Amino acid sequence: MTSATSSYSEQEDREEPILSKIGLLRIALLMLVIGTVWRIVDIFAFQLGETPMNILPSKLGPLLVILLVFWRYRPNEISTVLGLSKKDFRPQLILGTIIGFTIILSVNFLGPLIFHLLFDSTYPLDIHVVYPELFLYLLIFFLINAVFEEILFRGILQNGLINRFSFPRALLIQSIIFGIWHAVWPIANGPTSDTFIQESLSVVVLSGLIGGFFGIYYEKFSHRRTLIGPIVAHTIFNFINESFKVGPAPQVQGPDFSFTEPALMIISLLIFMVVFCSMIVLALKYRIEDVINLRNRVSLLLRRI
Repeated sequence: MTSATSSYSEQEDREEPILSKIGLLRIALLMLVIGTVWRIVDIFAFQLGETPMNILPSKLGPLLVILLVFWRYRPNEISTVLGLSKKDFRPQLILGTIIGFTIILSVNFLGPLIFHLLFDSTYPLDIHVVYPELFLYLLIFFLINAVFEEILFRGILQNGLINRFSFPRALLIQSIIFGIWHAVWPIANGPTSDTFIQESLSVVVLSGLIGGFFGIYYEKFSHRRTLIGPIVAHTIFNFINESFKVGPAPQVQGPDFSFTEPALMIISLLIFMVVFCSMIVLALKYRIEDVINLRNRVSLLLRRI
């Protein structure tokens, strides 16, 4: 009887789908390959980045693949790995909104303002609205993009790396890969341009820093409970960055930074570093419970007043 049971158990193990039992890091690398190939095809073969639709297929397609794989083969990891959990939803939503607006306002708007006031009063501070007729579509597009990139890089990849490396090393690898992921845009916009090297480096470094902060936020501040905060912040940052331009505002595909004025670039980078260093310190020092407790104390104080 024992022999029959053991044989049946071994047969069950052999029949278990490979996507259910392989390591999380291998799943991450598989999804990264799918996303990268799809991204390259949409940008360079179909040139969808130059159309109003943008590269939506390369966002939505891999996202659906990830959701299908985890729903079918790894359902217990949907909330724990993909970060799609309602845990602390309201404070995460509020914090994500604050972080998103802080990043975009300090870097994209404060930089040009300081440059205008201190260096060149002729520099235009006009706000250009890009594709106002596509606002709703762009908001949906960047929400899908944020969900896809957060669950891929901070969810699957970072969690997979942590299973093999220490958190600092896993964070560094995830951030580097996330930065390189965005290098496709300078290449698409023209590798022969005079500012190609500077633009490529800035996109990779700044995207990597953003990915690093979101990784710390998810691991330390949120205890890997949810990615709602980073998803909201990511959506707001991308949507406003692509929909509202300050100054001459050259319109290019993907993340864009102005190199027409070296002083403006330096100011923006300094502001970026100050803001992100401050947020990283806060994410390392405090936890989501501290924010919830503070909110409860403020609510209690307001009720007493």
